[in-house]
Formats: sequence, structure tokens, C-alpha cells
Amino acid sequence: METVLQGLAIWADFIFFAGGSDRDPKHIFNAVALYNVVALLRILRMLYLLGEVRQFQTIIVTFNKFQKPFGTMMISLYTVFYCFSLLGQVLYGGKVTTESAQT
Repeated sequence: METVLQGLAIWADFIFFAGGSDRDPKHIFNAVALYNVVALLRILRMLYLLGEVRQFQTIIVTFNKFQKPFGTMMISLYTVFYCFSLLGQVLYGGKVTTESAQT
């Protein structure tokens, strides 16, 4: 797997540097996108390997236990912020403008 990822990284470098002085932005974007995918896959692979270490298993189990309470708290905060913004739009909608009274 690492050999494939290394090959993709080299291919991304080739795409990035192959254009010369008049490089097409599309090729640059494709190379950067490919390299981002390679970096993400390497990080995910490393996280999987860290799961095999006993001390990291304890950390992963702890994070799994906190997922439900943390998710509940995030949904509650989102609801409060949404209601606050909705109230602000109803009370102050259209009252704040970019037009100056001096002109």
C-alpha cells in the first residue's frame, strides 16, 4: 500500500512540475488534489496502525465513550445558536445597512 501511495505522490509531483513556465492552472489543481488524497490516505493508514498499540487503544476507547455525550452537546449548542440567529434576523432584519446617513 505504501508503495502505491509513494507512486501516486511521485506522479503528483510530475504533474505539478511538468508544465514549465506556462503551467495550466488545471494541471496544478489536479496535482494538488491528488497529493491531498495521498496525504489523507497516509494519515488514515497511520491512525489504523496506532490502533494496534495498546496505549492508543485506551485512548480510542475513551473517545468512543465520549462520542454520544459530545454529539448531544454539539446539537444543543447548534440549536441555541440557530435560534439566536433567527431571533436576530426577525428583530434586526433590514435595519443594519451599508448606506450612510451623511451622504
